[in-house]
Amino acid sequence: MLLVSPFAKLSALDLQNYEGGDNPILLWLFIAGVVLIAVGATAWILYMKWREARIWEMCQERELSLEEYGFLRSFAKKFHERDFTTLITKKSAFDRFLNKVSHHYESISMTSDDLASEATLLEIIRTKLGFPHNYKDKRLRSSRALPVNHPLTITFSDKGTKRGFTFHSKVIVNNEFFLGITPPDNEIGKETFESKKLPLTVMLTRENDAEYFYGSNLVRVLSYPKAIWIVRHSDKLDRGAEHRRLDLPAKITISEADGESSADHQITIVHLNRDGARFRFNEQSVEPSTPSSALLMLKSGEESQLVRVQIAEKLRRDNERYFRIQFKDLSEEQSLWLNRFAHSLRETPDASASLMKSTKNKSASKPAASSIKE
Repeated sequence: MLLVSPFAKLSALDLQNYEGGDNPILLWLFIAGVVLIAVGATAWILYMKWREARIWEMCQERELSLEEYGFLRSFAKKFHERDFTTLITKKSAFDRFLNKVSHHYESISMTSDDLASEATLLEIIRTKLGFPHNYKDKRLRSSRALPVNHPLTITFSDKGTKRGFTFHSKVIVNNEFFLGITPPDNEIGKETFESKKLPLTVMLTRENDAEYFYGSNLVRVLSYPKAIWIVRHSDKLDRGAEHRRLDLPAKITISEADGESSADHQITIVHLNRDGARFRFNEQSVEPSTPSSALLMLKSGEESQLVRVQIAEKLRRDNERYFRIQFKDLSEEQSLWLNRFAHSLRETPDASASLMKSTKNKSASKPAASSIKE
């Protein structure tokens, strides 16, 4: 007698019921599945509508207009930004999104001139969302915080030829997409940079804080209405050596307007780095023209260094008048000496005070030094 498995009997019964259509269980399962799908779809639609309404409510709380909301919404969709809620609630997400957008525009050679309206609108939206980059924040987080005319040091190098080039620059234009800076005066530097499009390092110093730097690229060179280089913003702004306020005595020799005579002046340096310094005249009546050439005498113990400088601009800080100078035509030996000197001032907070004391003692025991001749 042939034995039949119970499972085989059950399968045959199910198949028979299915083919005959006289089993209501499958029908109810089918209906339940359809209902679940319909309920799920309805719930999803209602959730998306609620989410959209909530996002719009959040934008209204931040005083975004309908036009600004629509622009940001479509802009985010264009660049496949999925989490719009995070975009409008987290500053870091907003910055990452704009970096992604600017890198895309960089790849297709579009600059702030082509995107002026978008850059202006995004700046307004950033402010309303409460995400502004303030130069006076405790720590700088982005190059977008740099004010116009802020001094920069630009360095690039060719790994293949091991050649490098460094020049002083300043911010001309700063918007959400790119940073516009002054090009180098050196024609060789211009040709090297423009022909090879080498990556560069942007360095800056915030007084009484620290040095900051980041890797960038030259995006485009503009010549009209004035020469300007468009460079990439920082994805990350690294913080380097700290800087303290100084009280460092020094002497500066300024060439007169006729170019045939010069005058010595005692000054106090309050800020010094590898690129230049900020100082005030001990005699407040001195009023040099800017820009103008000068010689700066710095002393470190028994060592001294005479360097060429340019008095770049006049500043007003804390109801006092200061001047900013840039080092010019430094030799390799002078650069090394200045780096060591600036480093020693950063490492020892009382270095400037001890230097001032030793300078005063020497001036009291020795006759006044003769004027520095260029």
